[in-house]
Amino acid sequence: MEALKALVNFIVFQVLDQAPVLLGLIALAGFIAQRSSFEETVEGVMKTVVGVLILFAGCNVLLGATFPITDMLNAAFKVQGVIPSDEGAFAFAMTKLSSQIVTIFVLGFVIHVLFVIITPVKAMKNLYLTGHMMLYFSTLSMLSWMWVGLSGTTLIVVSAITCALYWTLAPWWTFRYSRQFVGDDFTLGHTRTRAGGV
Repeated sequence: MEALKALVNFIVFQVLDQAPVLLGLIALAGFIAQRSSFEETVEGVMKTVVGVLILFAGCNVLLGATFPITDMLNAAFKVQGVIPSDEGAFAFAMTKLSSQIVTIFVLGFVIHVLFVIITPVKAMKNLYLTGHMMLYFSTLSMLSWMWVGLSGTTLIVVSAITCALYWTLAPWWTFRYSRQFVGDDFTLGHTRTRAGGV
């Protein structure tokens, strides 16, 4: 049992929690599925990992630049408080229910890939790859189904199917309304695709 717990902790905190590693592995699986050459596979995986690292570095620079402005505005308007966020609840759930959440995440992703493969609708052939949001939605799905009384294997399977449906339909929903602006080769896999999102 300890070995299984150690494996789950490794997957959660060393793979799924590290976006460059997770996306690199997904890119690797994609290149292998396409039977790409060794050189194309290595190049594609490296570009994915390095691209994510550059993106994160740029985001940190931009966020760091806004902190002094926020501090000045808070001081000028005498504002104090916190930004309400659901990440705290997500982190708490992960400390208590991580094995179920990861099982839902993995099973849901497998089902999602199958949906993408079998769907005849070309606009729905999108892989949802925002890993941390997928973990968040796995948690939300599980807690929602727990609230209505599901438990055990039924809870895991129903939550995984719910995640797979969401991960398949949400990018398609966004694509329907954004293609006139961004073209046919781009859509968004993020919880901001919901109604009212920014």
